Amino acid sequence: MLKIPRQVSVMISIVFCVLIILMLIAGAIYMPTLVRLLLELPDTVGHRGEAVTNFAIVFCTAVSYMILALAAITDALLLVLLFEVRQGRVFMAKSVACTRFISWCAMGFCLLFLSLGYYFVLSYVVAFAALFVGVVIRVVKNALEEAMTLKSENDLTI
Repeated sequence: MLKIPRQVSVMISIVFCVLIILMLIAGAIYMPTLVRLLLELPDTVGHRGEAVTNFAIVFCTAVSYMILALAAITDALLLVLLFEVRQGRVFMAKSVACTRFISWCAMGFCLLFLSLGYYFVLSYVVAFAALFVGVVIRVVKNALEEAMTLKSENDLTI
């Protein structure tokens, strides 16, 4: 199995985070067009088959921009966490705080995608996936917090 050195792995993750920021910027520029195109797609399961109202366009566009904003916040937190890892400061309060907030961001994604479920039935699946990821990150945060406690106790032991 291919073993990538730790510093290279962190650098690859940082590059992906920067690429995500660029994709978020592109998404913000083209969001109204994308929302309108998605709402006009035929749908036999959800409520898009009905006439697309101005409310639907405004609501879906607003929620989509909230999703983009939350994704930008999450990406920024990931970058902070990656820079902490890069400097060897994993078991610190700042890393735990970043991980905690990332888990809450995932829960926020869940709520936002749930709100789109009326128009896009598939968003219920995305909402469940975001909830699952949020819980997993929360468990990792708890483990990181426990490791931080053990490290601080270990540092005090002579």
